[in-house]
Amino acid sequence: MWQAEKLVSGAVEPGVYRYRGDAHPSEMADALADFGWRFYYLDGRLITDKASFIEETGKAMGFPAYGGQNWDAFEEMIRDLNWDRAEGYVLLYEYPQYFATNSPKEWAIALSILQGATRFWAEQGVPMYILLRRVDGQLQQIPIL
Repeated sequence: MWQAEKLVSGAVEPGVYRYRGDAHPSEMADALADFGWRFYYLDGRLITDKASFIEETGKAMGFPAYGGQNWDAFEEMIRDLNWDRAEGYVLLYEYPQYFATNSPKEWAIALSILQGATRFWAEQGVPMYILLRRVDGQLQQIPIL
């Protein structure tokens, strides 16, 4: 069962986690909306490289059209979110291994930016969680929520 309260209460430190729950993304979004949080869903089966990661994440999170297709622009956008202010943010990223397997160096950069974004938002007093779901064995170093 999806328990948004675990995140919104601050019981879990913001960050990037493997998530084993099976709640439907719409259920997760609805529960978080009750607390004034934003929820984003990313289908990793569409992502195999840097370009598709930046494009799909931008679509999922509603990045403005002027955002660039490079890592600096992506990092700036995920640390801005002025167009979608909220009490907190959750990005559910399913099947991240498609990207991690096909472009391991680019995946490492993306993961570093995502981890940095969660730290950045925590410093602003706004929690952000990146939940990686339906993960295969190669991402085992990421902690479980």
